[in-house]
Parts: sequence; C-alpha cells; structure tokens
Amino acid sequence: MPVNILDLAVAANTVYNFQKGRGNDAAAFNKADGARRSPPGFQVIFTHEDIDVGFFGAVYQEKHSDQYIIAYRGTAVGSSTSGQMAGTKNLKTDIALYTIESLPAGIRAAHLLLEQAKMLLGAARPILCGHSLGGAIATIVAVETALPCCAFNAPTVSKMVRGGIIHGPYVRVPTEDLASIEKQIINFNLQWDPISKSSKAVGKVIKLPATLSTGGHSQDKVVANIKSSKYASMPFFSLVG
Repeated sequence: MPVNILDLAVAANTVYNFQKGRGNDAAAFNKADGARRSPPGFQVIFTHEDIDVGFFGAVYQEKHSDQYIIAYRGTAVGSSTSGQMAGTKNLKTDIALYTIESLPAGIRAAHLLLEQAKMLLGAARPILCGHSLGGAIATIVAVETALPCCAFNAPTVSKMVRGGIIHGPYVRVPTEDLASIEKQIINFNLQWDPISKSSKAVGKVIKLPATLSTGGHSQDKVVANIKSSKYASMPFFSLVG
C-alpha cells in the first residue's frame, strides 16, 4: 500500500507519544502513556533518541510495503526525564533555526536515524515528515539528501536553504538542483497557525482552511482537518513531481 497523506499526518503526531510530553497539546498530557504510537496498519520499526540535543524520531512501515515513514518529533515538554530534556533543548534548537547561527545538532541525529533506516530497510523508499520543529528538521534533511518530505505547520527554513541578507545558505545544495528537490517537498499549513506563515516555504505549500477554533498550530487539529479533506486517502507521491 502506498503511504498516504493521513498516514504522514498521524505519524507526525504519534511520534510525540513515546514520552509524556506532548508539546503543543497539553490536554493530551495525561493520556499520552497509553496513546497510539503509530499510524493504523503501521509498525514501529525502530526509534532513535538523543536527549542531549532534544531529538526523537521513529521509523514506521506497513507490512510488505516498499515505502516507509521517518517521523521527526517537534518541540516536546513534559514530566518525564525525556520530556524535560527535550523541552529545554528544543527551545535552543528553535532559536538556532531562526537565527541560523549554527546547524542544530538535532539535524545530525536526524541523518543518523535516516542512515540506520536505509541499512535496515534496504531498497524501500523513505518519506520524511514532522510537525513544527520536526517538520523543519525533516525539510532540511530532505534538501540535503534529495528525499521526499511532508511537513506540517513547520517554521520556514528558507534562509537556511537559500540564504538571507546577512547569512549565506547553511544547507549546501547547488542552486540548479534545488528546484527539482523542492518538487518532492510538501508543506501542509493549517489556517490560523502563526508558525508556518512567517516567510516563503521550501517546497510546495498546501493551505488547509479552518475556523479560528479548528485551526492553529496543534498537530491534533491538522490530523482532524486532513481526515475530513480530499487529502486523507491521497497517496503522497500523487502530489509531488
């Protein structure tokens, strides 16, 4: 079965559920221990965490599928040790993304997870995804590796990729290659989200309409929106290229 958009949205959400902190979804804090940890029909192949840099990611695959998902967690806080570490470190990483002072250590951890997945799953095709900071990390890794990516309510990494007034591009990609790479990157931005609309995105942008009460930054709300949209059962690769 091909990976569809709802699979990716759910993966970007369930990757928060491996520890109590839910970051943007404080109401889900108490139930996170028993929450779903993978999209329906998918297995958790393995995970990778680096609490020193606030990184967590998971690899998901359906049985007999030639595609798999790598989901990177966004900013997470909570009462568990992992959650506390992640919350503090992710805040620093958020700042680093916006000021472009240094390449976040979380990106190196994200590359490590990708390499581990390639070694284990061989010729199967990965799709990177993430919500918020996780989506930004997924986008950077996708640009650096020319892999497909689906980001949800992610802050822009355009200055890291294209360069800005003060800084040059941090991600070293030949300009002539960037256009073809961006064709494989999709950003789903929910209306009323203040994070994803800050400036030009890397890749294609699909805006999800919502009311003030159903919109915002939460990935729970993104999942609910996509479930009722035409994108729910749409294969990811039908939207790229």
